[in-house]
Amino acid sequence: MKFPFAFVKPKESNGRREEGLPRSDEVLDILKSLKRIQEETRSITTEVFSFEAVRKKVKEGTKIVLLSDVHIGSIFTDYSVLSDVIEFILTNDDVRVIINGDLIDNFTKKLAFIGVEEQIVSPSTQREIFVGLLESLAPKIIAFNVGNHEEFSDLDYIRLYKRQHPNVTFFLNRGKLELEVGERVWNVALIHKSRYNSTINPVHTGMRELQLKYPDADVIIMGHTHENAIARVPYCGRMVYLVKVPALKFLDPFSYRFFDPHNYEPEVPVLEVYGDRIKVHSNYR
Repeated sequence: MKFPFAFVKPKESNGRREEGLPRSDEVLDILKSLKRIQEETRSITTEVFSFEAVRKKVKEGTKIVLLSDVHIGSIFTDYSVLSDVIEFILTNDDVRVIINGDLIDNFTKKLAFIGVEEQIVSPSTQREIFVGLLESLAPKIIAFNVGNHEEFSDLDYIRLYKRQHPNVTFFLNRGKLELEVGERVWNVALIHKSRYNSTINPVHTGMRELQLKYPDADVIIMGHTHENAIARVPYCGRMVYLVKVPALKFLDPFSYRFFDPHNYEPEVPVLEVYGDRIKVHSNYR
């Protein structure tokens, strides 16, 4: 955007207005332009993402597969497990899915060259796969929580998909679901990237998020650090599940450098919901 003037460093003027400084009416024009840009940007963001709690009705006994950090496009992703999981979701009527970010690797050179070198297809092809996969899964998706790897490029591909599938819920890094089963509502917090990570205790993230941001949560689902952990902890008179969803990308130098995942377990956890209870299973099989 081109502003109607160029800012220059003011000179000593002894109270006089120097040439190049904006007039009061010009300043007002700029503020109006900034407000217009802000409104346009916000309208695009709110068109795609939900920033309030979203309620979803699910049937008694529904199984919700929890996927996170799949990193489609990486040479280190376990595509065999991914294929089995997708088939399991599509062929079972009582199964739904929550995707908690980083479905694609989407590394570009400006970010991390080592990540670029680990990819077997280009980021643009990965985004096409992203859209194609979500087309197939659309009726099954409870929510998609966008991770940092989706954000490595502009989000036009997600915006276009959302326009074709307005009923698919998208969150941006974090969000809250209200799963309604009969008369019962279960509160589920989704967090991709959190500031409360610990390499010593993987569920520390969830405990701090529970204490500081989601005190009414019944389940907190986390990702980003590629670790695998499930804990059921007492909090304010009830039991809360803290679920760290493991990645399907493993043995790669990037993960070892930043997340230190010593053991890879090709597990995909499942949340099973009823009107009187919830369960978390360590693997979908």
